Amino acid sequence: MKTRHHYKIRAYRVERGLSLRELAAMVGIGRMEMTKIDAGERLIDETLQAALATALGIDPQEIEYAVDRSGKVPGRAEKGAD
Repeated sequence: MKTRHHYKIRAYRVERGLSLRELAAMVGIGRMEMTKIDAGERLIDETLQAALATALGIDPQEIEYAVDRSGKVPGRAEKGAD
């Protein structure tokens, strides 16, 4: 799922002079996962929302749109799905 608002995370990251690798390390995820978040290809959970907000120095509500509220674990396939 892509969101047109994903640019906010990217904009905050770039504004602060952080690379994808640097921000990923700050929040404890891999660079590829951060790349997907930065591109709007992956939603985040509330824990990662808080970590990104802290790393970027913003209020977590600024990136509320990116939080997955479905109850599914991001990045994991549904059981039985191929």
